[in-house]
Amino acid sequence: MTTLHIPDIAGAVSQMETSVHPDAVEVSQACNEWFGSYNLMSQPQWDEMLKMEYGLATARGFPNGDKERLRLATDWFTLLFNYDDLLDDSTSDLTHNESGASEASKIMLSVLLDTDNFQPTSRLPVAAAFHRYSWTRFQASSSPSSQKRFIDSVIGYAMAAAKQTGIRESRMCPSLEEFIALRRETGAVKTCYPFVQHMLEIDVPDKAWHHPIIESLHEVDISSFNREQAAGDHQNLVAIVSVTKDIPVQIAMEYVFLMYQWAVNQWFQLLTQIPKFDPETDEIVSKYIRGLEHLVSGLTHWTFDTERYFGPQRHEVKDTMRVTVLPLEPWAAEPVQKLKYAVF
Repeated sequence: MTTLHIPDIAGAVSQMETSVHPDAVEVSQACNEWFGSYNLMSQPQWDEMLKMEYGLATARGFPNGDKERLRLATDWFTLLFNYDDLLDDSTSDLTHNESGASEASKIMLSVLLDTDNFQPTSRLPVAAAFHRYSWTRFQASSSPSSQKRFIDSVIGYAMAAAKQTGIRESRMCPSLEEFIALRRETGAVKTCYPFVQHMLEIDVPDKAWHHPIIESLHEVDISSFNREQAAGDHQNLVAIVSVTKDIPVQIAMEYVFLMYQWAVNQWFQLLTQIPKFDPETDEIVSKYIRGLEHLVSGLTHWTFDTERYFGPQRHEVKDTMRVTVLPLEPWAAEPVQKLKYAVF
């Protein structure tokens, strides 16, 4: 079977602080009990979802702050990943159908944009969970700027997710530049930024929030490759690089890792260039930047905590940095592009 060498993404962020929120287990259990009460999936699907450790993702990404705020972040992550999986599920009509994905996006956005008049629908029951519990509680405890920034980020994510579904439906391969621009939204990392300031109970002024240096954190997509190619889905940065540059997957993975390393190095260079605003704003920005650092580092390390990307072999993969390429799932659509795995 074909195996790939996984670049050391955790080592790339070793200079960043990392820790775990002390209430991780309690909050994760409470979130799972709440989400499970909606009965949105079969028992086998539920058992698999518990292995994803979404509570640990938020505990790593937001290690500071009270547990009620951590619970809100954990609820959002759980909803987000399950919604995203619905769009990625090739057995769902929301996957290869842009109109279906657009409808799903409109339903999710109606929770944010027309909260009082939102009507639950069996078409997308996860939206009801978002409305009844998460969004209303976030509104009650967050600042107007956090709410606006969250809404803006979810709009960007939802629109981009529907667009990516259309690209998948068309069976076309976007250019590397087009994909990176889209991935910055579909990765949904921007939806996490408002939670950073919410967790830390700070309100970053617009003049700092929108400063180009503070907005320059980049994200790349490397760990989800194996999972997505097995579903016949090549809407992944590694696969896009492999196809557009006509190179083997292993070399494409190394290429993407160089992009990742450049982004991390750029991050530290940009930290030295953050301008001074005023004493109060400077203190807030300092706390926010540290929060972003925890987010980037925490989610990177979580890659090897969860079974989402490397399955039950995640610890072995972390130790050996090698992963066996999964076979194409029997229900998966035959990919248009054939990926190369041999280096020579």
